[in-house]
Amino acid sequence: MTLARISRQALLISPIRIGLGLAGLVVSLALGEDATPALLAFAIGTFGMAFAVVADRRGGIFAPRSEPEPVPADAALESPLELVRHAVLPSTVGVSVLAAIAFAAGQNGLGALLAGALAGMGLASLAYGTALAWRERTEGSALYLDRRGGRLYNGAPR
Repeated sequence: MTLARISRQALLISPIRIGLGLAGLVVSLALGEDATPALLAFAIGTFGMAFAVVADRRGGIFAPRSEPEPVPADAALESPLELVRHAVLPSTVGVSVLAAIAFAAGQNGLGALLAGALAGMGLASLAYGTALAWRERTEGSALYLDRRGGRLYNGAPR
């Protein structure tokens, strides 16, 4: 069984999403979008997405869906590359592709809005990862996910 450390995944994907969002803002400005509308669209996308992710009524990203079980002794951990690969698909790649399509179609404002959505996803994962890492540090245990079974496990940080 291979497990994903949830806090590590959230903290690894955050700078990628924020970086892609900022790159999209730069592209929007470089393609001729006026600064004020581009920054406004970016800000709306950023804070709108961050709020939507954190305030999800189904429990949001801060509420585990089940009680974690102890980590099995023979469990392996996903590498950082595997954690990032799972985190970028489909959301980060999908929004990035939509932003690229908007830019290609000359819709630079829409591209800036979507770039902001990427940055907002990054801020939400940064908030989640930081909160979870802080909890792990104070409790001395970490949360892990088995992607195949969707089960949560709790054990010593590795």
